[in-house]
Amino acid sequence: MSPLATAATRRGGPRDFAISAIIGTVASLPVFLVGTLALEIRKSLHFGPDMLGITVAAYYLGAAVASLPGGRLSEHIGGIRVMRNSVLLLTVLLLTINFAVNSLAALIVVMVLCGLIGGVLQPALNLFLARRVTPGSQGLAFGIKQAAIPLSSALGGMAVPVIALTIGWRQAFGAAAVIAIVSYAFIPKPRHALSDSKSGILADSNIRIPKGALMVLAGAIAFGMLAASGLSSFWVTFAVQSHLSKAAAGWVAGIAGMLTVAARILVGLFADKKQKRHFVTISSMLFTGAAGYVMLFAGERTEESWLVVAGMVTALGIGWGWNGLFNYAVVKNCADAPARATGITQVGGRLGAVIGPLVVGFSVSHGSFGLAWIICGISMLLAGALMLVGRRLLIKHNREGLDCSAEALIASASTG
Repeated sequence: MSPLATAATRRGGPRDFAISAIIGTVASLPVFLVGTLALEIRKSLHFGPDMLGITVAAYYLGAAVASLPGGRLSEHIGGIRVMRNSVLLLTVLLLTINFAVNSLAALIVVMVLCGLIGGVLQPALNLFLARRVTPGSQGLAFGIKQAAIPLSSALGGMAVPVIALTIGWRQAFGAAAVIAIVSYAFIPKPRHALSDSKSGILADSNIRIPKGALMVLAGAIAFGMLAASGLSSFWVTFAVQSHLSKAAAGWVAGIAGMLTVAARILVGLFADKKQKRHFVTISSMLFTGAAGYVMLFAGERTEESWLVVAGMVTALGIGWGWNGLFNYAVVKNCADAPARATGITQVGGRLGAVIGPLVVGFSVSHGSFGLAWIICGISMLLAGALMLVGRRLLIKHNREGLDCSAEALIASASTG
């Protein structure tokens, strides 16, 4: 076991869990605020649902571009250093939206920049947890960290009745900037000097990782994120069309987001107790989420509000509750290069998140929400199937003796 992996047994605790969750929330707030405040933003900046899809996709495109270099950067100069600088830059961008964005073009540019920072931050957070949290608690740690993303969705939904319908949508981004700058104060200082990256103390860039299996898993998360990002971006618009009030739509988004938070934490706890078949669990959650999109389709056809609400809760609350377990399983199989490994899989997730809003926006503009939800449901089924394929490739990789880390020799890919 490497010195870096061994050090994980001596550090980490509730403070590190909280830091990763708060920073993860801040990184995801821009895109979820745009989705849930869409009606107010569109009215103010004068654009339609198709351009909303492009605006949301701009964030994820930036994140996709930054994921791979972000993983390498984190392992080269240290995850904490990347976290500190990224949060400062993100604060500036949130304030820019609050005070200076007065056109659709400007909003798209800022969203690309927010995405670039988010794409760098996520592998940095993964490295932070992998190096500081004891192995027996990493499932919970990654569950809490990934719970930050649906928490952002929940906060974005609650921002509709609490902020957007009272004092204005811009102030929601100002509040997010305040959260960001406060969170910066709690990030620890780097333990190593920047010059240590030249001596190999921070990371070894020559460590082998199972790229083939990781690329298949990247495809799986791409299909899963296509559905989730499409729904989260257009939920409020769809709900209002389905005869829910703006406030009710916001609260349902908030409730679904909180259920996703609970799901990610609970499956993380489960993973710490049961050290195997994690990708099978993920597939089951994706298949269940696909049923939620069937409910959304039925609700759109029958105009039954209860089906719309139940579909949202199932599709997002359960069907999006697997991300923490996914990152944990990847990191466990690539313990000596967690940032690079999750940087690869995140490219798929980010690209899926780019395509999702575009697909839903195009489907709504040229067809119906019902068509969009059927496409998303099929995407979830494909994601579940590819998760199982990726798991088999990891098992085959380890059986051939090409383990990507010393820990993988002890805990084989069947832990996935």
